[in-house]
Amino acid sequence: MPMILSAWICVSRKELFMLKPTFLSVCASWALFLGLIGSAVHEGRAAGAYTENPGTEGDGDFTIGPDYKIDPDLTDKGNPNPKGKSFELSMPLADSKIFRGDDKTLEPEKKAVRKARKLFDSEPAAFQDGAKAPVLVMHDGPSHLDQVRNALGNLTISKDPNRSLPAFIVIAVENGGNDGKKSERGLEYDTLSDRYARFINDEVFPAVLQSPEIKAAYPHLAITDNPWGRATPWVAAPGARRR
Repeated sequence: MPMILSAWICVSRKELFMLKPTFLSVCASWALFLGLIGSAVHEGRAAGAYTENPGTEGDGDFTIGPDYKIDPDLTDKGNPNPKGKSFELSMPLADSKIFRGDDKTLEPEKKAVRKARKLFDSEPAAFQDGAKAPVLVMHDGPSHLDQVRNALGNLTISKDPNRSLPAFIVIAVENGGNDGKKSERGLEYDTLSDRYARFINDEVFPAVLQSPEIKAAYPHLAITDNPWGRATPWVAAPGARRR
């Protein structure tokens, strides 16, 4: 095959008769050289055909267990400690400057786009109004917000220094709708740029801080400027990976 291809490259042009004998000789030499290499490679492959014998070790069915049990700190222990406060907001997509739900890449007739997305804000009882607070942003809100609230309630009052959490704000953000290619959710989570980060910083945070209901409960609520105080968990279905 290399010989045929090389010969074709050398003699297929109309300018063949205008070529100098020396050039044609060079082309012919290269064609012969490549042809010999191709023949040798083919024979080598035929002589050393790949074989595999995986054996039977490890075959069979295996049960992975025991069944996963939710950590007690992720449950409502029913302790007498006061509960934190929770709020639910709504953000119309049409009011957004970043994710309006009208990108040309979307197919809303096949994958519906929400008219508005919900925001879920939560502060544990140990949270003190006034200081700039750390914040945890959760995607696909409300997601597992109930377990996170329980963890905050239990671990912010924990006496165990090795098993405690500082008080911080949790904001769970609902996606824009549907999933996969040409969906609003896919656009938000799969776009390789700072677009979604800007959406959180420039629109979600201000929506929470300017909420009349939240401001009534926490008049001096503020979010830290320290990047180490801003976290986002990424959970891959079915929740096996987190970073």
